[in-house]
Amino acid sequence: MSLIPIFTGGNNFIATGGTTYTQGGYKYHKFTSNGTFTVVSGSRMLEYLVVAGGGAGGISSNGFTSNSQYTSSGGGGGGGVLNSTYSSFNLSITVGAGGSSFGTTNGGNSTILTNPPVGSPVTVAQAIGGGYGATGQTNAVVGGSGGGGSVKFDGSTQTRYTAANGTAGQGNAGAASATDLGGGGGGSAAAASGITGGAGLTTFTTWWDASAPAQIGKGGNGDVGGLTGAANTGNGGGGSRSASNALGAPGDGGSGIVIIRYAV
Repeated sequence: MSLIPIFTGGNNFIATGGTTYTQGGYKYHKFTSNGTFTVVSGSRMLEYLVVAGGGAGGISSNGFTSNSQYTSSGGGGGGGVLNSTYSSFNLSITVGAGGSSFGTTNGGNSTILTNPPVGSPVTVAQAIGGGYGATGQTNAVVGGSGGGGSVKFDGSTQTRYTAANGTAGQGNAGAASATDLGGGGGGSAAAASGITGGAGLTTFTTWWDASAPAQIGKGGNGDVGGLTGAANTGNGGGGSRSASNALGAPGDGGSGIVIIRYAV
């Protein structure tokens, strides 16, 4: 995925909204929660980066009666990632929340809508939230990237719940469970492999200020004690393992982010 710098217009463009900073010849408006990008004057071509919330890791079953029984759940898929350009306009921004592990939910979608003075808004971009990981009772769910698969053993029969696909152009598939380990969730850059969540994108780290995350839209690992995705990265939550009559806790997905930039 590549970006082509766009330099148009003069220096009369003024816009407000989000947290602003200037670096590398661009002015940035970073939205870590819902807000509005408002054009005060002028016109400029905008570039945007939209990251959805990561999916939650799957919750394990806890109906064990023997130490030989276990459930290993799948990691949550990373939130979808979109980037493109758009002519300057007033825009309404929605930043997707991370998926809730105990609600077994996908991450929330992140969207950019036009905010016209009259008429209906138009969707400029929508990144799809990451899918939650398979649990001790259900399959993983499709999302920007898909959740990983799970496996349950009741002492005599092993049951496996399937991983899920990602959304084309936004993310990748989760991994199937192994013999006794949950699969990782898919990432924005790659499908998951075994227990390890799929890699997220590093292409856009130059879009951030000093708080730049290492990856965005990374899949959560399976069977790792429920690591939570960091805020504003769209990373998926980790799966969990329950055994010996103890319930393991999965991790929540990380919330998304929307960034708009333009040449200065």
